[in-house]
Amino acid sequence: MFSLRVRKKESGPLLDMHRTGANIARLRKSKGATRARLAEVLGISADTVSNWEDGLSCPDASTLGALAALLGTSIEDILGSRRAAEIVSDAEAGRAPALDIRELIEVAPLLRAEQADRLAGSVCGAVTPDDVLALAPFLGDAALMRLAERVPRGAFTRESASALVRFLEEDAAARLMRRLHCEERV
Repeated sequence: MFSLRVRKKESGPLLDMHRTGANIARLRKSKGATRARLAEVLGISADTVSNWEDGLSCPDASTLGALAALLGTSIEDILGSRRAAEIVSDAEAGRAPALDIRELIEVAPLLRAEQADRLAGSVCGAVTPDDVLALAPFLGDAALMRLAERVPRGAFTRESASALVRFLEEDAAARLMRRLHCEERV
């Protein structure tokens, strides 16, 4: 006899900073460590650990592995999401798995710019102007332009295009505005 395990789709957001913070606090306390001691060992400030635990920010991908090792757990247990942990681990290993735009938007704050840029190249499915704007703070010009080029013609409004150009160097902004047939000055 064999059993078939069906992978259940995770419900809710891929990354929930409050859940992640609560997991970090629970795991830290179970080890009898203070925020200050955890911060010292990781080489970061106690305020950073406080921000994690309060759900105001999350550890970045390069810190998650060390944090998991220190707490004797996995990245999945810290993030509370198997899929988020898989994406972060792949990014740290230099891999770019296929993912949808929503997944990238949720994990981008955890990634270094070059990791987010690499993953942006493996996004499957439709991309909207709102998606591109959500990723703008995390991507370099080339990756941002590649995503913007995937948005259907006519989908960008002047307002969304103007919001996006604030994140681009001048020459990339000018190319984007020309592509979008916008005549206003950048």
